[in-house]
Amino acid sequence: MIWSGISTHIQKETERREEVNWSVDDINLFLASQLVMGLTPEPSIDDYFRDDLDGIFGSNWMKERFTAKWWSNVHSHIHYDSNICMNLLRNNSQKVWNLDQVLVVDEMLIPFTGKWKYIQYIKGKPHNTGLKMFCLADSNFYIWDFWLYKGVESERSAKPMNIVLDFISNATKIQHKPFYVVVDSYYGSLKLAEALHEKRIGFLFSCKSDRPAKLFSKFLHDDLEKGSFNFTNNRDFSAMTYFDKAKVNLITNLFLTNKIVQNSTQKKSIPFGLYWYRRWLGGVDHFDRWLHLYLSSHRNIKWTQALLTALLKIAVGNTNIIANNSGFDTNLKNTTIEIIKHLAKDTTFRQERGRDRVKKGFQHFPMKMDKAKLCIECSKNNSRSNTKYICKVCEVPLHAECFESYHVNN
Repeated sequence: MIWSGISTHIQKETERREEVNWSVDDINLFLASQLVMGLTPEPSIDDYFRDDLDGIFGSNWMKERFTAKWWSNVHSHIHYDSNICMNLLRNNSQKVWNLDQVLVVDEMLIPFTGKWKYIQYIKGKPHNTGLKMFCLADSNFYIWDFWLYKGVESERSAKPMNIVLDFISNATKIQHKPFYVVVDSYYGSLKLAEALHEKRIGFLFSCKSDRPAKLFSKFLHDDLEKGSFNFTNNRDFSAMTYFDKAKVNLITNLFLTNKIVQNSTQKKSIPFGLYWYRRWLGGVDHFDRWLHLYLSSHRNIKWTQALLTALLKIAVGNTNIIANNSGFDTNLKNTTIEIIKHLAKDTTFRQERGRDRVKKGFQHFPMKMDKAKLCIECSKNNSRSNTKYICKVCEVPLHAECFESYHVNN
């Protein structure tokens, strides 16, 4: 349900750009292979297809459905429109989930170290370099809304205050209920607090010391000793600064921050505001850890390859949350396995397009293309060279001198 329509779009877009004849089932099989690679990582792509007498390397699942060449061919030539796929996944995710009251806005990084002009680095993330995605999650860790940062080409404003207001505006339009918004110090400020309070939305923010300085660094920070806190209240807001390992500034319209409670371990007394901030904040961070759990670690050449895997992982993670909240006794690994089975069905590239098909006879011959493409056989030998010829049956770009080698050794 959450992935509905996306594989069909990928199949049509790939067919439009490339001279291939892949079905939706073929696309789903490739997507299933990405999940398999995350569950059973190997040092290199070739290791999945290795016949290893010691039983250390090789994946029977991969070898039964692909050859190494065919997997690389699909991986290199699959195409899709990133905006269309994200819109489909976002809309599907929103249709099937009723948001919890607590909403968390944060960002997560999709691992990618190749060349892309909008690649980001965020200190402290599990994988600190890659594609940055802003997300709205609830307290169940369900990713309900998201968008990819593309600098000036981004579909939404990348200003911290606008990011939060935009997410909350979308949520309140679709689901009419009183929400509590939790954000970290990248987004939090008195201006954002005033904007949400005017909309009658509850919030709990962490703020940098200069948002505003007259409240925090020039007032609440005064004479503050380690392990203690200062606070102030007015008719609308309650603000505090707690000095733990560093000074934490909080502002809320939900409760008075100066009440003292026991932390989750019942071993330390902390302010009420800090207790709930720590309890609520981790929605996107928790999903970010899920994203990197069972995520294929092999390097992607194109940013779209990394994004497609991440979108698939978001769909799997959200499906797992839906299953748990529907009473099913499952976890992320078991949900991933079930989705692999659903995507793969009985489809195989190996039987239809692999060695058995090559052995059928004389129908393989080069056909000229309008646009030059990378020769698959040259790529195998670590050489990047384009050709204007393709095997009509295998649908693989090949030089004339590479034609025999590819078909004999496949």
